[in-house]
Amino acid sequence: MAFFEWTPRLSVGIDSVDRQHRLLINYINELDDAVAQGRGSAVLKGMLERLRNYTRVHFAYEEAMFQVYRYEEANDHAHAHHAFVGMIEDCERRHARGENNVGDELLKYLKSWLSDHILIEDKTYAEVLIPRGAR
Repeated sequence: MAFFEWTPRLSVGIDSVDRQHRLLINYINELDDAVAQGRGSAVLKGMLERLRNYTRVHFAYEEAMFQVYRYEEANDHAHAHHAFVGMIEDCERRHARGENNVGDELLKYLKSWLSDHILIEDKTYAEVLIPRGAR
């Protein structure tokens, strides 16, 4: 069973964003598999880098939509994105210093953050952007 399951409840109603969220969930599940198999430490550096890079792409995509569709809460949403990337970068530094529990802590954070962020913040912007033409 996957650590984090995509369900229709997580759909924000914008296909491109939903596809990106599914990919993020796949990355999280890959990390969980590696940690569960005892490979977490060996693969964590690459996974953190991939997660950081992809979230930057995803967040830039969302933030560009905010500009196109003039989302009034864009700055607050972008602040949450920057905090998330900062957390990933902190995990990268901690892993580089040799801390052993980074993978487990990261997984807990990711599951909570991603579900809360999608279910609350992303669905909120989607409710505003879809009537303005976002697909």
